[in-house]
Amino acid sequence: MPGCATFACTNRPERGYKLYRFPSCDKRRLQWAVKVRRCNWIPSKNDRLCEVNLAYSRPGQRSNTNNNVRQAEHIHFEENQFEQNRKDGTKKLKATAIPTKFSHLILPKRRRPPLRCLVGNGVESATLHLQQQIKVEHAYAKKPLLVSQNEESLPPDPPPYQYVEPSAIPLAAEINVATYPLDKNEREINNLKEEVKSLQTKLKKSESHLQTVTESFSEVFNSDQVSALCRSNNRGHEWSCDTIQKSFRLRFSCGSRGYEDLIEHGYPLPSLRTLRRRLAGIAFESGCLDDVFLLLIQKVNALSVYERDCCLTLDKMKLTPKLEFDNSADKFVGNITLPGHSGVDDYALVFMLSGLSTRWKQTVAYFFTGEGTDGTVFKDLIINLIRKAESTGLKVVAVTSDMGSANRAMWRSFGIIVSRYSQTVCSISHPVDPERKLFFIADPPHVFKNIRNFLLSGQKNMLPKPLVDKFELPSSIVSIEPVKSLYDAEKNCDVKMAPKLNDNVLRPGQFDKMKVGLARRLFDISVEAGIRYMVEQKGWAKENLSTAWFLGVVRKWFDLVTSRNATMALSHFNEEAYQSAIKFLKDVIEIFKLSMMGNSWKPIQTGVILCTSSILKYQDVYLNQDKHLFLLTSRFSQDCLENLFSCVRLKCPIPSALQFKQNLKLITVSQYLKPSGSSSYDTDDSIYLAEFLEPRSKQSDAGEPSELAFEERDVSSFEIPEGEKAPLYYIAGYCISKFTDVTDCTVCREFVQNSQENILYTSFVDHKSYKKDCLVKVTTAVYELVLFAEKCFKQIKEQLLECSGVRERLVKYVYENSPATEKFPSCHDICKRLLYSFFNVRCHCIAKEWSSRHKNRNRYSSKSVAMRELAEKQ
Repeated sequence: MPGCATFACTNRPERGYKLYRFPSCDKRRLQWAVKVRRCNWIPSKNDRLCEVNLAYSRPGQRSNTNNNVRQAEHIHFEENQFEQNRKDGTKKLKATAIPTKFSHLILPKRRRPPLRCLVGNGVESATLHLQQQIKVEHAYAKKPLLVSQNEESLPPDPPPYQYVEPSAIPLAAEINVATYPLDKNEREINNLKEEVKSLQTKLKKSESHLQTVTESFSEVFNSDQVSALCRSNNRGHEWSCDTIQKSFRLRFSCGSRGYEDLIEHGYPLPSLRTLRRRLAGIAFESGCLDDVFLLLIQKVNALSVYERDCCLTLDKMKLTPKLEFDNSADKFVGNITLPGHSGVDDYALVFMLSGLSTRWKQTVAYFFTGEGTDGTVFKDLIINLIRKAESTGLKVVAVTSDMGSANRAMWRSFGIIVSRYSQTVCSISHPVDPERKLFFIADPPHVFKNIRNFLLSGQKNMLPKPLVDKFELPSSIVSIEPVKSLYDAEKNCDVKMAPKLNDNVLRPGQFDKMKVGLARRLFDISVEAGIRYMVEQKGWAKENLSTAWFLGVVRKWFDLVTSRNATMALSHFNEEAYQSAIKFLKDVIEIFKLSMMGNSWKPIQTGVILCTSSILKYQDVYLNQDKHLFLLTSRFSQDCLENLFSCVRLKCPIPSALQFKQNLKLITVSQYLKPSGSSSYDTDDSIYLAEFLEPRSKQSDAGEPSELAFEERDVSSFEIPEGEKAPLYYIAGYCISKFTDVTDCTVCREFVQNSQENILYTSFVDHKSYKKDCLVKVTTAVYELVLFAEKCFKQIKEQLLECSGVRERLVKYVYENSPATEKFPSCHDICKRLLYSFFNVRCHCIAKEWSSRHKNRNRYSSKSVAMRELAEKQ
């Protein structure tokens, strides 16, 4: 609680004194202030005066008991200022009361100290006493100072005190009252300045916080996405290519339902319709992707000469045989598209370009193939793709493939020769530049896995005597038995010499055989070291050392032909290590060329020799002629394609042809680079080179789609089975409902739907309805048009598999030849819209029928089983 505002008064309510608040009226408050007469003091409405004032007595008076000054009691308010004879007995000031009694302290002038007196022998004996009165602030008191006899002990002189005449005190109070508005304004100005300063500090903090939030948003969202967050509706907003690419990746990884959930939760993303519209203008049909080469021209111009060296890789992926109708291409998908072949597809064959000096890749072609593919047709495809790639400025130096039968046939068609008794031919004259060579390479990881499979099959590798003598081996037999013995010896041990050996390594399943990581465990250095230790310390037969030596050779060979960093790369940084690596690779060719692996020449021997020979010859061109610093041999592998297949299988392990096409298109456009964690190959971090979403000039179409061969027949003579008429009436109502749900045209609605006509077929629709009149019932004109369209469809449905633009051409033919089209209103083009919807339904139905027929054809494992079942039915 506040105390008394009187000068030198320390009375407070806690001590039992009653205090009176200064009036709230400015005029009366100033009258009180004049009476108080405190210099440079302006009262507020919260200041108070007590009923009694204890003030200091005048200076010079001394107490008889101590050195403290005597206090006297003075009353601030006279008795007539209080209300008299109150019935409640309380003491209360009048509304017009003014204080009149105060104790004001006026300090006298400070006198000079007396002269020093010398007594006797010059010793100072006089005692001088000075009393100094100091102005005391409100609520504080200070004791007088005593001056000692010695001058040296005197304190320094206080600052001079300006004496105020008693007659000037009322004038000073009036000045204070006159300057009160100015002081009040000055206080308000100071308060506003403090407020402005505080607001400026808050503004700086807000700007700093906004910058931090903006930077955080920029790490997650693009600039157009940040702008979209500030809008309530993004309709009509144009999204950037980076945002579209990001959206495609989210759409592929999350699916359509997950992508829509992200939008519903407020993520700034374009709608699915926007994504479909951006994809619609990108041609991605089976075959050579000509649009990709047009885009590569722009990208290759920005690459340096060293970055243009690339490798053409091809591989195939298993598909589910299934015929489907592709709405985007208006054609059926699921047949073999590889030239010279026909039937329903079982595989997808993909061609990809990948960089050698820098990490980039690009899908340039894909085809649907079946079982028993003739690899000789690959020759023309490869030459055509190389020429297209070279026309963009790229330099294709090698072709990589696995050792399948079709690829070996492709090698033979190019003149590639690898055998025990002939000179190895691993390259041909380049199709574009005869002065260069085009090398053929067997995929090292495939070869590596096949060597593992050969050993696990129980077959033995017989080394000839020249190799045994050259490498000082104790035996000529290499087998898997020492590895199995090592595994059995420490199967029950907690700490093992070969901890990576397990049942999955020695007895892999169908899918485990495809994993490179499991093959590496068999050839791990710990397995070789464990066998050598058991021979030296446990008395195993020395013949086991030949197997340990072979495991080490295969492991080192695989590390050199799949080098991923400068440590294992072929380079002249360390000339001694380079020469050692070249000598070792030549020894590997000799080992596999002279070895007897089983009873005949094995494809793995062809693969090892072809791969190693091509790398040895190309590294000489790459390092010595082109003057590159080092060669990363892993760039020749099929890791880029295997990672692509892993991404395609992300949603469906064995997709259909249509699913493969859609996923491949989405991955290529969005540059999706995250394969499955359980991929069989090492992760490839190459980026896609072509940007499909970048603005570019529109190119002319490559050619017109094939025409449907309609025959001039009398359609009216073709009869539709009676059992199909009711379902056709139902399908007509379904197609019309798609139109009536989005139109408000009364003329069109009345023309296409009428529940009073075709009573014979409306009963079928009524039976299918869960609620009364919830399904659309069409008019006679609509039904007649559908019947005519069905007759045309049945006549040429066998041609549809080989045609493109199916719906467009069917609609055009029916619209021009059906007499029912003249009856339809032309305001909303309802006739063509009905035909498009009807043929879309029929194409999907016929695709399911053909797929089911093909599936049943392969139901029996042999002809005898099929004949037996047919005989039982008869």
